[in-house]
Amino acid sequence: TILSSLDKKIELNNKITDNLMDQVNATFSNIFSGKTGDVGTLLDGSFGEIVKAKIDPFDGEKIYILTADVDGTCINNRKTKITFDNRPSRANMQPDAWTVWFAKMKNSRKLYFINNITYAVPEHYIFSTGFYGFKLRKEFFYYIWAYLCTDEFDSLKNTYSTGTTMQAINNDGLDKIKIYIPSEDELHLFNVFAEKAYNQIQANYNSNNKLEETRDTLVSGLMNGMHVLTED
Repeated sequence: TILSSLDKKIELNNKITDNLMDQVNATFSNIFSGKTGDVGTLLDGSFGEIVKAKIDPFDGEKIYILTADVDGTCINNRKTKITFDNRPSRANMQPDAWTVWFAKMKNSRKLYFINNITYAVPEHYIFSTGFYGFKLRKEFFYYIWAYLCTDEFDSLKNTYSTGTTMQAINNDGLDKIKIYIPSEDELHLFNVFAEKAYNQIQANYNSNNKLEETRDTLVSGLMNGMHVLTED
């Protein structure tokens, strides 16, 4: 009964999140669709700066997130632990607040954002170099995240991906993707709604993380109890 209750709460949170995402996408389209004017790229400093491949030394263990650990816009695996001295060479991206992340690989729609209420990510996680990361100015944070989630960005990313065996986008390709630079009034209009919506979405993610941890702990305890009974 307890496990069923946890699963229902997780499912409800997911439904609320999906509804909020649809609302944000619709608001983004209504405000910015078809806009012309000044444009920039993720690499030219118009919106923030790229996260370079480097991590600070740390004690103990951290959770290593590969692109395979992200499903859509959610982290679905947090079980890979690393130490600073014993880590894969690709475990070299330092997450921080107000950053957005997306997989470099073509046809790989895996994205994640970290705002000021993200569940434990900046302190406890290391990301793979299979991600691009960008530290954004706060006023552009939700606008760029919403753009990265669009079919337009995904299509352009795939178009400009290169490589012989494994195609992925690089700096040259990314610099070809031109992004409209909104006015202050347009940003304010979008951010008033988007910040509240994304904060609720992140709160739902955080809640689900805790619910999943509780569920996994209960399942592990039940399985161990069954194992002891079987041995007896």
